[in-house]
Parts: sequence; C-alpha cells; structure tokens
Amino acid sequence: MKKLTAQQILEKFPETKTVNEAWLADIICPRCGGRKTFEIKGTVLIEITDADIDSCSGDSPDWNLNSSCRCASCHLTGRVKDFHFRGLDSLIKNQTH
Repeated sequence: MKKLTAQQILEKFPETKTVNEAWLADIICPRCGGRKTFEIKGTVLIEITDADIDSCSGDSPDWNLNSSCRCASCHLTGRVKDFHFRGLDSLIKNQTH
C-alpha cells in the first residue's frame, strides 16, 4: 500500500489541529490520527558508576526515521518514517490561520 501524503492524512483526520514544532514535528499516527505520544526506540549516552546512573548526561536521545516507533494511543508499530508526513505541520498552520 502506498504511503499517504500529508494532505491525504489531513483529509483522513480533518479534526487535526495540533501543531507539533519540536520532537514530533510532522509526526502523526496513520491509523488513529494520534499526535501526542509515541514510543520511539533510540540510543542515549548514560554515565554509570557503581552508586548512580545519570541518564542522558545532558544529551538528547539519538533516533532517526528508521527507528522503531509505536503510537501510544492505538499501539500501531512501525518505523518513524511510517508516522512522518513531510509538511504536515505547515499544512495545519495554514488551515488554522
């Protein structure tokens, strides 16, 4: 099945009004239209001593379009690229202005 375009996703989920401008920019679940929470498998550098774990050490987690991804709402799984629709947030901004 061919992946939908950002415009087609908005036609499928016309109630979509939330604009994501940071970590989840252009990300939406193609099954349920969820945009709020995703579980994305990434790597992060952690500092470990015998007494303590300092997660992230100030670094951001490393993930990309090929990272595993799961919608927290409907549990659809795939790769980030399956949930990424280039230009989606720009289209939403244009619709709401």
